[in-house]
Amino acid sequence: MQEIAWYITVILIGLLAFIFLRVLWTSNTESSYEEVTKRAYAFRGTLFWLVVGVGVVIALSTLLPWPHPSSAATANAEVVEVTGSQWQWELSKSQFQVGKAVEFRVTSKDVNHGFGIYDNSLHLLAQVQAMPGYTN
Repeated sequence: MQEIAWYITVILIGLLAFIFLRVLWTSNTESSYEEVTKRAYAFRGTLFWLVVGVGVVIALSTLLPWPHPSSAATANAEVVEVTGSQWQWELSKSQFQVGKAVEFRVTSKDVNHGFGIYDNSLHLLAQVQAMPGYTN
């Protein structure tokens, strides 16, 4: 994921450098006020639609693999009550069947706690805040 962010950063820096060089290149030409405003608004319009297009692509690429299962998938999920308190977690069940949906209902007895689920490589899969008086 960081590699993708790196490429996006390099592309945006290149675009910014292109815009800077274009402004520098065209600043030496003499034009009337009307010509300058017409070109500026034409460029702004193009830039606006470019930003909208990039925004749509980014939104679709990040939102399509939506991490939340449908309500039908969680309708028959195994429910596990999780309560956090100072220095410990209390789970209503500690072993689960592979491939079966599990719904964690997380709360706290005292203060806010962070509850996370990790895979075998210690990559964070999901996280939620455990808050007193509220179930996430």
